[in-house]
Amino acid sequence: MAFAAVAALLIGACTGGATSGPAAPVTGAPATSVSAAPGEAIPETSSSAPTDAPATSAATSAAASDTADDLYAGTEPAVKPRGRVVDGAIPTADGRTRRYRLYVPASLADGAPAPLLVALHGGMGSSAQFAANSGFDGLAEANGFLVVYPDGIGIGSDGSGLQTWNGGSCCGPAVRQDVDDVGFVR
Repeated sequence: MAFAAVAALLIGACTGGATSGPAAPVTGAPATSVSAAPGEAIPETSSSAPTDAPATSAATSAAASDTADDLYAGTEPAVKPRGRVVDGAIPTADGRTRRYRLYVPASLADGAPAPLLVALHGGMGSSAQFAANSGFDGLAEANGFLVVYPDGIGIGSDGSGLQTWNGGSCCGPAVRQDVDDVGFVR
């Protein structure tokens, strides 16, 4: 199965086939809560005079805004990865064989839907290098999501070596060969 099909399958699984909305719960994964979820009360600040009127102070508004804007609310810190790594290769529409690395946390039940993080390494990097340096596997283990690390195009004639992505107007062999990285990742 092509990387794009695997990614689409995983993304579809996490959204129940929808294009937006929260991922389905993962069996066996640690439960997390998000403060300021829809319908959840935000704590009010205390005042010196009791009142029946709702709090409308700038401090209360700022607290509500800070809580609602906390993109990391409910995120668990990274733990030691205990899952499995799948190194794979797939053919692309342009006739290349592209490689990727997939991390599957031990906390995920087989076949359970889960969010997917697509982690693109930087210029002159690789999937293995980025996996080793990013810490995403530990975050995935703690928070119940998959991580896929696609490889760019290497500078060697066989595609090996330091890797880049087609940035449109930059980035080594990937741009010179007009590589369709979007098609690969999609």
